[in-house]
Amino acid sequence: IMTTLLHKSLDVCKVLLQGFGVVLEVASGFGEETCHGLYAQLLEQLADQEMYFLGSEYDREVPPIGKLIDEQDVINFGNHRFTILHTPGHTPGSILFYCEEEHCVFSGDTLFQMSIGRTDFPGGSYQDMMNSLRLITTQLPEETVVWSGHGPKTTISEEKKHNPFLRYM
Repeated sequence: IMTTLLHKSLDVCKVLLQGFGVVLEVASGFGEETCHGLYAQLLEQLADQEMYFLGSEYDREVPPIGKLIDEQDVINFGNHRFTILHTPGHTPGSILFYCEEEHCVFSGDTLFQMSIGRTDFPGGSYQDMMNSLRLITTQLPEETVVWSGHGPKTTISEEKKHNPFLRYM
């Protein structure tokens, strides 16, 4: 995601991190750190998450939360505006960043080219994922480019045609 943001000439100052429904952002367009409101308490579990996923100890101080974000919030990022869309399924707090003027969405681990995110993590839900995918495919224009957390870019149109999880929605 960072490579894409930098390639798109968005003024990124540090990190965009999405995991376990927690989004901690530090970008020059914000001037403060941000965390998805419903799951701020997960910041307290960063040490456990790092041990679980990376096998290492988290030995850094957790930065304070400056502002809580929620669905339909708009974040100005350089000259771009991103609308937050809550898309539970992979995790309860999964969100997308949709940039209407660039016709793109950063989908994290919700939607991939020809696949979807896992739903077997704690709090994950296949039914929630399918509801989120239905929302994405009905609310976002077909020409929207999807930049996922893993793999190549795709479009809403291509996924509606070829993704086995979306074809019969």
